[in-house]
Amino acid sequence: MWSRVRELRLSRGFTQMELAKRSGVPQGTISNIETGDTKQPAPDALEALARALGVPVTDLMASPASSRSLREELAQYLERVPYEVPVYEQEAAAAMFEGAEPLTYVPIPADVRPVKRDLFALTVRGDSLAPDVMPGDYVVIDPDRSPANGDLVAANADAKVMLKRYEVSDGKARLAGNGGPVDAERVEIIGVVVWQGRRR
Repeated sequence: MWSRVRELRLSRGFTQMELAKRSGVPQGTISNIETGDTKQPAPDALEALARALGVPVTDLMASPASSRSLREELAQYLERVPYEVPVYEQEAAAAMFEGAEPLTYVPIPADVRPVKRDLFALTVRGDSLAPDVMPGDYVVIDPDRSPANGDLVAANADAKVMLKRYEVSDGKARLAGNGGPVDAERVEIIGVVVWQGRRR
């Protein structure tokens, strides 16, 4: 079922060891997937291999023209597996890119499941977006998505992370919230909020 892993690896000139280094998936696991010894690889491993090979996960299946049912089977399989993102304190979030450990992990819905695994979550501490986002809520951030007018964003200002609404007016971008507007050019936008959840 996963025979295209080998085909895609070879087409890129990778050895199993090189693909293991690029993906973080052990070489033995790659070998087992390619030989069919592993019938249902872990979703994390599949997503890491797909990312390293530069293809969607569904392209790892037996044939690019394989029957739709196989692709649907994979999609359903991935949907059943919980996807969790690391959670950081809002105040400490600016340091997370320097190797800070997450506080915990929070599950997110399947429709937010990314192709790549670099989403992260913040625990909201301030009330700059209340009542839409309240202290204690989780917000999941996509660091690769560009903000559009009206999006909630996380921004880094002097090593402090703030949550604001991205607004464009007269060709000028600003970040709005209960604490007043901030010129978007004066901060680093870390990413766009793609999901939020209330802590129970």
